[in-house]
Amino acid sequence: MLRTAATALTVPPTNIAFFLFCAALLSFWEPGRRMATRAIVLGSGLLVLLSLPVIAMTFLASLETGPVSAPSQPPSAIIILGGDVEKVNDTPNVVLGPLSLERVRAGARLARSTGLPLLVSGGIVNHTAIPVATLMQQSLAADFNRPARWAETTSFDTWENAAYSALILQDEGIRTVFVVTHSWHMRRALLAFRQTGLEVIPVPVRRERHPTFAASEFVPSASAWLKCYFAFHEWIGLAWYALRG
Repeated sequence: MLRTAATALTVPPTNIAFFLFCAALLSFWEPGRRMATRAIVLGSGLLVLLSLPVIAMTFLASLETGPVSAPSQPPSAIIILGGDVEKVNDTPNVVLGPLSLERVRAGARLARSTGLPLLVSGGIVNHTAIPVATLMQQSLAADFNRPARWAETTSFDTWENAAYSALILQDEGIRTVFVVTHSWHMRRALLAFRQTGLEVIPVPVRRERHPTFAASEFVPSASAWLKCYFAFHEWIGLAWYALRG
């Protein structure tokens, strides 16, 4: 709970909304009214700026990784990193979110073309009762006819995804793997896997479109806020991983 709250207060648009709320409270205090007005103008401007697709696309594109060095041996497995889940009214009350589904689909396609075994990684997210890896395993078997051989169900974040997945595969004698995740998440995933001893070949899902500065990219959009959330979350995560690594 504490980690979730800390994340919400450090990435937009929640942190800006909280800033505006504090500024609104400050406006009721006579000596702080001028400062509150300036803060409200600043916060509102930031909300508008981050709602522009051209800004969001630029932030996400900045996270994409370049080429990596060739591994010393061919990959022997595929790791699909878990993403989001969504709570629903239907039993079992939780399903894979769109990010996780995109990764599962890409991982299944890669497994079909290479014949390599799959490992899915992801623990409990959003206070649900079912690990995301379990949902991914079920989807791979039922929707893509590519059952996962291993399921890592205890990790909470990308660092743990890498650490716990490496333990499973190293016990199997596997040293080189494909890692499937979104292009904007791959940089942080590679940083986490670098600490495990596994050699990684990145398989980025759905590379984000770079801005073309068309007129439509300057029209505010709610989806731009979501993309900015992902981008800021990744940059903060990269900074934290660099410090702890």
